[in-house]
Amino acid sequence: MKWMSGMLVLLITFVTACSSSSTNTAKNSEAEKGMKKDPEVVSKPIDPYGPFDKTVTISIAQQLPPGDAMLPPGNTVEDNVMTRFYEKSLNIKFNREWNAVTGEPYDQKVMLAIASRKIPDAMKVNEEQLRTMVKAGLLEDITDVYNKYASPNIKRLHNDLAGGKALKTATFDNKLYGIPNISIEGDAVTVLFLRKDWLDKLKLPEPTTMDDITKIAKAFIDNKMGGEGTIGLTGPNTPELANEKGNRTHGFDPVFSSYRSFPRHWVKDDAGKVTYGSIQSQTKDALAVLRKMYADGIIDKEFFLRKDPNELFLSGKNGMFFGPWWMAWTSLANGFKTDPNQVWKAYAAPVDKSGKFVTHLQAVSREYLVIRKGYEHPEALVKGVNLKIGIDRQAKEVPQALADQYKNEIKTTSISNTLDIFRVVTDDINAVTNRRNALLGAMNKTVDPASLDGEIAPMYNILSKYIDDTTVLKYYPKVIGDGFTMSDMAGPLAYIVGGAPMAKGYEGVQSLLYIPTETMKSRWANLSKLENETFLKIIIGEAPLDSFDSFVTEWRKLGGDTIIKEVEDMIKK
Repeated sequence: MKWMSGMLVLLITFVTACSSSSTNTAKNSEAEKGMKKDPEVVSKPIDPYGPFDKTVTISIAQQLPPGDAMLPPGNTVEDNVMTRFYEKSLNIKFNREWNAVTGEPYDQKVMLAIASRKIPDAMKVNEEQLRTMVKAGLLEDITDVYNKYASPNIKRLHNDLAGGKALKTATFDNKLYGIPNISIEGDAVTVLFLRKDWLDKLKLPEPTTMDDITKIAKAFIDNKMGGEGTIGLTGPNTPELANEKGNRTHGFDPVFSSYRSFPRHWVKDDAGKVTYGSIQSQTKDALAVLRKMYADGIIDKEFFLRKDPNELFLSGKNGMFFGPWWMAWTSLANGFKTDPNQVWKAYAAPVDKSGKFVTHLQAVSREYLVIRKGYEHPEALVKGVNLKIGIDRQAKEVPQALADQYKNEIKTTSISNTLDIFRVVTDDINAVTNRRNALLGAMNKTVDPASLDGEIAPMYNILSKYIDDTTVLKYYPKVIGDGFTMSDMAGPLAYIVGGAPMAKGYEGVQSLLYIPTETMKSRWANLSKLENETFLKIIIGEAPLDSFDSFVTEWRKLGGDTIIKEVEDMIKK
């Protein structure tokens, strides 16, 4: 990865220096041609889901799914059910300039394309790549095109629901240079899942504080609620004990947050100065608590060695773990196969000393669909995104014929969504709470079930017919007996039970920056290794608590202070 980081530094310098080259002259000439629109086409009312009168061709960079997840029989990367769908529905054809497996191989090719200034008409990039391309003058300003062609559904998601936060990340000098994804905020919130049946059997009060969690976990262990070897609290099986990306399972993030510590985040200290969350003094306080819990046997003694911590609650050995709301939908649902009598509940715990539930958040956007400067039909990309996101979100404004066509021709196959250039994963930023409220409103007769969106309407049908308790996640054999799956049963309860802690309100803390600075590109691997090893050793007792102070000194000396200054400079821009 070091050579990639170094290359990107060189690319920024190279492409910026070349921005006034003869290539730009050619691009400008092409842009002028693109401005000569057919008056008849321009004068037509704009249909965000309508096909073009004449075939529009887009050259793209094609991401490929990893591993063996490829194509259904009779399909190729160049010609498949997905490409044929967009050709029939929008009259759009694709030319692939190059393919690469998603992740590092794809990022390498993006960097080479930037260096050569030979980018396709459309491609997906991350925030760092977006900034580089904007600085180099490689991208089309799509402000007017977005305003004119974006569907009501897209604008509602970006503006009404996300408050323009995602669009802001793709806007430079008041010009929009890409279509951003929108991450669900609730996916970043890590809550406490607990075996409510065990809690009730022991006649213990529900948890709120860190002390409550410790006492309950000890009671579970002492009373062997999961048999011999009962585990109190699971831990992460990754080097990072907390993270900045969201969708974190089994991490200690809520413990740190309850002390207002935010490892791996860029935050402001009490004096208003930028700092790194992992070196805050309150991080040492949180490590002290985790260290004692581990020493007392509350935390799984082998958490850092386990391949899959889920196995502990799936086997009935564990009754408490931290995770995102959707674990009630997936992992916990599978636990009923082992023990159909288990009952789970989610809690906004632990709270901080003021009684507030605090959590870190994730980046609002991580992926962008960008358009080459001078491309004649930037509106084609917007219309493609309109259709894909409209179908994914089951927006009622999407023509039924198109939704049915997609369902019949694509949903029935095993084709990977990775192959869809228009797929920029976008949802209601507050999807968890809003869908939870809608489901409960329909149950309570305050919301018309007919108004429910396409994702949760089927969930309401299950809720209203089978579910008699919306406060806990438990097994309903009749649901399965009637031919539904565990996921069908757990889906609505994931929103209602897993989403309950968020419905009570929380304080969300966003990192000031989510992309690397120049020094981070060469130093971050070593700094992260130092952090991960120090924190783990402190918790499991292989290093004294005061080694945290030595870590902070070493971190600063190895480039941390320089990085803090770079972060300050970047967030000012």
